[in-house]
Amino acid sequence: MDEMMDILKRIQNDLTNQKQEMQSMQENITKSINNNIDEKFSLIEDRTKKLEIKLNEQQKRLDNFEKQIRRKNLILYGVEETERGYMELQEQVLSLINNKMNVNIQRTEIEMVRRLGKIGGKIRPILITLTTMGRKIEILKKIHTLESSTINIKEDFPKEVMLKRKELQQIVNKERQLGKNAVLRYDKIVILKNKSENTLAKDTRNQKRNLSESPEHHQNTTSTVQAGKEKNKTNNITSYMNTASPKNTREPITVEETSVQKND
Repeated sequence: MDEMMDILKRIQNDLTNQKQEMQSMQENITKSINNNIDEKFSLIEDRTKKLEIKLNEQQKRLDNFEKQIRRKNLILYGVEETERGYMELQEQVLSLINNKMNVNIQRTEIEMVRRLGKIGGKIRPILITLTTMGRKIEILKKIHTLESSTINIKEDFPKEVMLKRKELQQIVNKERQLGKNAVLRYDKIVILKNKSENTLAKDTRNQKRNLSESPEHHQNTTSTVQAGKEKNKTNNITSYMNTASPKNTREPITVEETSVQKND
C-alpha cells in the first residue's frame, strides 16, 4: 500500500513538473513572439518615418517648383469674353496694360495668355505669363489705375497659399487698424517700419558709433592732448622770462656809429 502511495506521489510530482515546464515554455514562446513583433513594428515605424521625411522633402520641392512656375504670372479679372481666338485675347490684354494702366509693354514681353476655367455664365479670368519679373512688378505698381473700373489684377498663387493668405488678411487688417504698416508677402505677414522709425533707428546707430571709439583713436587723442599741455608749459615759461627781464628800449649801436661819436 505504501509503495502504491509513493508511486502516486511521484506521478503527481512528475505531472506538476511537466505543467511548470509547459508553462515556462509557453511564456518563453510568447516573449519570443512579442519580441519579434516589436522588432518588426520598430522596423516598420523607422521606414515609415523615413518615408514621411522623403515625402515632405518632395512636397517642398514641388511647392518651390510650382512657385517658380507661377513667379511671372498675373491673373486679370473682369475682362469681357469678346475675343474669338488667342491673338485677339493677347491684343485685348496688351491694349489694357498699355492704354489703361499706362505701362509700355511689347507683344514679345508676354509669353502666354489664356482663360482659366470652363466656359459658363461667369466671366473667366485671364492668366498672363510675362517674360521678365521686372515687368510684372511694374504692372503691379500701376494697380491703382484700375480702381475706377470693374477690372482687377492679382498675383498667381497656388490654392493652398491663397487660402492661407485669405486667413492672414484678417490679421493684416487688424494690424493696420493699430497703425502698423503690415503687408502680405507670399504666405507670411511682414511689418514694415515707417520713415520716422527708420530715421530714428539710423540716428541711434550713428550716436552709438560716435560714442564707441576705438582704443587706438582714444590713445592718439590722449597723446595729442598731453603734447599740447607740454607745449603750453614751455610757452608759459618763456613768456614769463620775457616778462621778468627789463625791456631795452634803446636801439643797438653799430660799430660805425660808435666811431663817429669819438671823432666829435
